Amino acid sequence: MISLIIGIILIKMTILFSFKEYNLTSGVPKNLVNIKENTQLSFYIRAILSQQAITTITVNNDVSPFNLITTSSYKSLNSNRMNTINRVIFFKKNGNQMVTHDEYSVSNNDTNYIGIHFITSKNISYLSITTTVGGKFYDLSSGLTKSVRNLLPSFPYTFRLPVKEGQRKINVTLAVINDTTKPFDYAYVDEYPSEKGRPSKRVSLKIANASPKKNNLILSFYHIIWGRYNISYIDVVFEPKKKIKNLKIRIYADYCFDLNDYYTSKEIYPKNLTNLKANIDYYLHFYLKYLQHANLTLSMNKMPSQPFNAVYISHYEDKSNAFPKNYSSQNVTFEEENNKLVTNLTIHNNINNTHYFTIKFRPSYDIDKIHAILAIGGVPTIEYRVIPINGS
Repeated sequence: MISLIIGIILIKMTILFSFKEYNLTSGVPKNLVNIKENTQLSFYIRAILSQQAITTITVNNDVSPFNLITTSSYKSLNSNRMNTINRVIFFKKNGNQMVTHDEYSVSNNDTNYIGIHFITSKNISYLSITTTVGGKFYDLSSGLTKSVRNLLPSFPYTFRLPVKEGQRKINVTLAVINDTTKPFDYAYVDEYPSEKGRPSKRVSLKIANASPKKNNLILSFYHIIWGRYNISYIDVVFEPKKKIKNLKIRIYADYCFDLNDYYTSKEIYPKNLTNLKANIDYYLHFYLKYLQHANLTLSMNKMPSQPFNAVYISHYEDKSNAFPKNYSSQNVTFEEENNKLVTNLTIHNNINNTHYFTIKFRPSYDIDKIHAILAIGGVPTIEYRVIPINGS
């Protein structure tokens, strides 16, 4: 008797709901006809971390045949759902048909498939579904060039670089091969305290400068990691406006101290630089307005000889161009003061539209601590006067 009851329930459920599953190929439409009301449709397609799926559904109905779509990640086609999103959708008329769109971004490391699910509330004489998966995740090593091909428009491409403590200036150079048309206007930098989890910060950078070189286009920018978090990874993400057939990307990280991460004119900025190692390049980064000058004092415990003899100064227009507009250098002389070695440098900004500076030096010895004091001066002043009208 119990078996009979269970059988009747299963028969009723089968009559009430029909289940159909299909595998999709990226960018290839799947066309179905004569779909009954209360049919649960599931579509599966391969996708991995940092990829995005854009789905377009077209039906021959006059009213919406369903209004809720569920998208999930799967490790395998037989595994449980992960990162499920339920989204209300709205169909729009397109001639004699109705069309809707949906997007889903893969954020789980274990994802190999995504599934798109919905239950019809009306009979559908014709349905076409197309899911295009694009974007990709790449691991990079500092200073090494990565070549990638066939990047699709409107999809996110993510390049991850591990960074060490103290590596806070991230330099990015991209070369679009055999094309001089700018493929995107913005890049996004995500800062991660650990390999997994959410970023602590996202920065949007406008890519203002693009330099044609022979038959290629060179784009570059740099980013300063600033904040209280010890960042272990950075992701550089961009979405092309057009297909990129061949791209080369190089990201490298410099050991850098940001001397005035906040800025107020005519201010003095103290900073302790700690744990500097011999024979490694270090950079001091600061902001300086046109016609200002920066007085920089560096002091440290006395050593047998001075730890470096020269500094190299780069002048940048802005952070959207990692290539300096101008270079200069200064010889360095340390004086002994109160059993410390002290040197003073002065940097002038005499180039219009140049606001950011780095000072590079390479110690010959390990240095436990350098005390730096940056003093900004020379702000141009504008005198405002009230001119009487008609002598009044």
